[in-house]
Amino acid sequence: MFEMTCLLGLPICLAGSLWADDIVLALLGAQWSGATPVLRLLFLAALPRMLGVCTGWVYVATGRPRRMLSWQMIWTPCVVLAFILGLPNGAVGVAAAYAIANWVGIIPNYLYCFSGTPIGLRDVTSTLLRPLACTVSSLVIALVVTASLVAGGLLADNWARIFLQVGVAMATYAVATSLFIPFVHAKVVGSLRRTRQAGSI
Repeated sequence: MFEMTCLLGLPICLAGSLWADDIVLALLGAQWSGATPVLRLLFLAALPRMLGVCTGWVYVATGRPRRMLSWQMIWTPCVVLAFILGLPNGAVGVAAAYAIANWVGIIPNYLYCFSGTPIGLRDVTSTLLRPLACTVSSLVIALVVTASLVAGGLLADNWARIFLQVGVAMATYAVATSLFIPFVHAKVVGSLRRTRQAGSI
């Protein structure tokens, strides 16, 4: 389940933070360019939140809701404090403080949750590596392809650039996950086998 969450969440968080300027320009217009840093920081803040979703499953599965409540009682004041510290710098400061707080808290969150269970940080990192590698490689390829077309003067429109980036990223991500993510590979191979069998009837 954690690997599935990473497969869905990592591309959204990383692509959103990477292409925040294109998203704002295309959807809201140049007059909203000041919102780009806030959007990018919120995508970056969402990443550790997504990575920490598995702790709730562990708390429930191990029958320790009280420990889960204790963590929330410790963690919530830290987030509120981060908001207060970021307020003098406006919306960007609050978003930055929220992102920093989430990244600082992710490891303590894991350690507190996994204490007394057979699960450890190594399980998280080993599960995270393949989805992360697939995500990063697909985004890099999309950036290279888009940058080469922009440099050649073939891609000036924001919408066209976004569609191309997303299209290339999705295509390469689909190929990468079908090759290197075991359960995705099994699904693809099974689908191809059934298609061939249906075609031979």
